[in-house]
Amino acid sequence: MSADAGQGIRLHDWRTSQGWEPDWDPAYWSPQAAFRRCRRWISATRRRRWTTWILVAVFVLFVFPGVVSAFATAETDTDTTASSINSATSWMDIHDSSGVPLSNYMFVTNHGSLLHPGNTLLSSMILLVFAPWGLIVTTWNWVVGKTFSFGWLDMIGSPLQKAAEDLTDQIATPVLLALAVTIGAFPLAVFIIRGYPARAVTGLVAVFVVAMLSPFVLEHPLEDVVSSSGLLAQGRNIGIAVAAGLNGNNNPDSTQLVATMQAEMVDNYARRPLQVVNFGHLIDEKPACKAAWSAGMKAGNEDQVKKGLKTCGDSAAYAAADNPSWAQFGGMLLLLLMAIVSFISFGYMSVRVIWTALDAIYYGFLMIFGFAAGGYIYGPTQTWTIRCAVHAFYAASLMATNIIFSATVMLLMNSLFEQA
Repeated sequence: MSADAGQGIRLHDWRTSQGWEPDWDPAYWSPQAAFRRCRRWISATRRRRWTTWILVAVFVLFVFPGVVSAFATAETDTDTTASSINSATSWMDIHDSSGVPLSNYMFVTNHGSLLHPGNTLLSSMILLVFAPWGLIVTTWNWVVGKTFSFGWLDMIGSPLQKAAEDLTDQIATPVLLALAVTIGAFPLAVFIIRGYPARAVTGLVAVFVVAMLSPFVLEHPLEDVVSSSGLLAQGRNIGIAVAAGLNGNNNPDSTQLVATMQAEMVDNYARRPLQVVNFGHLIDEKPACKAAWSAGMKAGNEDQVKKGLKTCGDSAAYAAADNPSWAQFGGMLLLLLMAIVSFISFGYMSVRVIWTALDAIYYGFLMIFGFAAGGYIYGPTQTWTIRCAVHAFYAASLMATNIIFSATVMLLMNSLFEQA
């Protein structure tokens, strides 16, 4: 037993001997003493500790936000509803096929009041799941769209080309060229003297090939890699054309197809699943309800969505929007899980495409050193120059392969969602 505990027992015994009752002792009922007794009681067993932490977590995550929302709703004298619009992602400018911004999507429900705390609690729980779902879906749609449209390559292409041109001006000088040719001629002369004419001819042919290609490579370095008509862009166009052809489109425009594919992805991964979870069925099946839902989402007004559903005659959707349920909460959890899986899958595909482009840019920079000097010297430097050129073309073919796989998967998934 600790000294503090022993001292506390002795003090208690002394007070009892003096006729003091613990129930009437002010020090016994002080907040500090009550807190210490409560803490000792909770930490006595593992079950009490787990139960306490679970209750605290439930209160912080669900009860407290519900109470705050209820008071906020009760104190306002205007007809407003809580908004679930994520303005932090509006700059990504992602739209569905009807032109509705993905950042404007809302979960339309009854947010309750002081007289209906159950609806307040349940709607708050649904919005707690809806918020990360909207952020994840918007983010991975933006990443995929930017990756396949090569918008990121356009941003870094001009600075990289400028850097490559400055590097070429510093390296590709007549003095360095003369030095490289002189050094490269020495091993060829040794081969001829020692009776190896085949090696000498092979090295000489390689030098002539490098000399003929050097003006084209060094005049505008990296232009053949990062320009709109370069190797990477051509690989992207071939990949999208093949993927579209596999999906039934025989004459695709790569730019238009990427925009259409992104809008269809928003419809299939965000708009339609959200409608099914929110209202129990697909709103877009009725043109009037589809227009009402789109108008309400564009305006960012849940009441407008409810009135539009009531006007278009979808009483089931109106009832679902006015009565939050545990089924809606479970459906949002499922959508959140699907969004995380989709983010990982399509994020990995996007990383592969971007990594392939960066690999080509890296070897494009190395080719400057090769065609400026290294390619004229027989041996490892000449082999290294040829390898860099081969890697640049290989990156373009790998770009086409990655985009064929990624675009085919996305287009097939869009078709499956449309059929479902």
